[in-house]
Amino acid sequence: MREILFRAKRKNWRDLPKEEWWVEGSYHHQTDYYGESCDKHYIIDGTTTDMEGYGEHYEIDPETLCQYTGKMDEDGEKIFDKNIVCFIDITSTESGYSEHSCVGQVLWCEEECCFHVTDRLSAESWEVLNECKVIGNVFDDKELLEEF
Repeated sequence: MREILFRAKRKNWRDLPKEEWWVEGSYHHQTDYYGESCDKHYIIDGTTTDMEGYGEHYEIDPETLCQYTGKMDEDGEKIFDKNIVCFIDITSTESGYSEHSCVGQVLWCEEECCFHVTDRLSAESWEVLNECKVIGNVFDDKELLEEF
């Protein structure tokens, strides 16, 4: 069974050192606070709990919310949607096989209910996730997609 995990940038990420921008854990969208309307988004990391049984929680920017694909890259790093990954694409040609480096973005495909890696030329399948390396994400490193 796949681990259900999310990550996002903390709401106050601009005020923090870069290594504290991102948090991982369970996602929670709060719309009510003791009878009053609110609209807050949290990641609860679950490593420690408070007296009410909740883990450490961080208010997040919901625009940066990413879901874990259940896969790890070749270096053991978790792959989330909206990651930018590099991989070797092997294509069949008249003279044999051809290899070339590709960079793509991990996206959720609603039609097929799975994660895909897309590049500027085509949509790759989820199988590419088994042989790729995370090199960034679309929020912090969007220029990586434009280089290729």
